[in-house]
Amino acid sequence: VDWARSTGGLILEDDYDGEFRYDRQPVGALQGLDPERVVYLGTASKSLAPGLRLGWMVLPGHLVGEVMAAKGMADRVSGSPDQLTLAEFIASG
Repeated sequence: VDWARSTGGLILEDDYDGEFRYDRQPVGALQGLDPERVVYLGTASKSLAPGLRLGWMVLPGHLVGEVMAAKGMADRVSGSPDQLTLAEFIASG
């Protein structure tokens, strides 16, 4: 995180398989240390519903519009009902 702060860079934190830690306490996300310098990536493919093939990003606020536009141009495969259902599930806690 210090590196990202000193260089103006971003850290991509891929928490793939993060929920499968059975022998120790979960590791806290770097994103919590500096939400403006860390992009947090997660997936529901292993724990919730492998058939959905969906994930999520927690982004710094200044990147949201640009990432949404890029996703809209690049992804024509993910079904909107599946995405909306996962978004509601995440929002519900």
